[in-house]
Amino acid sequence: MPGVRALLLSAGPGDSWYGSEVFWAIVGAVVGALGVWAAFRSARPRRALHVALAWQMQPAGTNWEREAAEAARLTRRVVRDPHVATVTVVASGARDIARSAFDERPLELEFGVPVVAVLSALSEPGRDGVPDPALTVTDTTLRVGPALLARRHALLYTVLLDGPCYLKIRSELPDVTILGPTRRRVRFRWLLALTLGPSAAWPLVYAAGLAHATFVTGRFHPTLEPLLGVLAGLGFGCFMTGTFLAFTGVSGRESDIEIRNNFHRPAPQPPRLDTLTHDRR
Repeated sequence: MPGVRALLLSAGPGDSWYGSEVFWAIVGAVVGALGVWAAFRSARPRRALHVALAWQMQPAGTNWEREAAEAARLTRRVVRDPHVATVTVVASGARDIARSAFDERPLELEFGVPVVAVLSALSEPGRDGVPDPALTVTDTTLRVGPALLARRHALLYTVLLDGPCYLKIRSELPDVTILGPTRRRVRFRWLLALTLGPSAAWPLVYAAGLAHATFVTGRFHPTLEPLLGVLAGLGFGCFMTGTFLAFTGVSGRESDIEIRNNFHRPAPQPPRLDTLTHDRR
């Protein structure tokens, strides 16, 4: 490429600011910091709730068989197709969710089938002084709150249903981002691909620049340094962002495994049914 070679050979090292190695090192550091900050803000909203249906199954032959039979007997309900399901509600944002954020309306979890009873209600606020949220059963809906939900507050509810269910959130908190596991997982994969992809590609671009400078121009021309500095800065920023996302993803995976393990064994002392409010209007 004679034209490119002539351009590279005619360009001098230059004394301007864009030819300074220190300047481009600062640019690379700023790009890396902005990438980490953007990933942190995207992966962790200020106030967020992750709501998910952990699992559902028929109780026959499982650890929940006795609790389900006892609940059906105490409620005097005829359960034709018993199913046990567990739903998780985790405050995963950077701040607490105040009671006022509910706007005096509970978080409604719609199952689509009659809720016979709550077999287990676990609350792990992560700190002392946070009361358990109020829990109300209304036909096919489980209502939670209004209540203070501390940062990293985990709620684990296991319910007896009459039929296979789906989970739908019928309430929206005005200042709280409500996310499900599918949406979170898809977004996480896209962010990971957009960050680790460039971070893996920039060394190839850098090597191509060196090869071009060596074999075409015969020497490493100083005018390539700013361009390669920008590529190195972008690559470093993408690498740091991808590393952060991978670390948070592994931590979230470990938390999900711990929650599921707690769900798959019945609570030592399931709450008494007469302590829960049942509104069958």
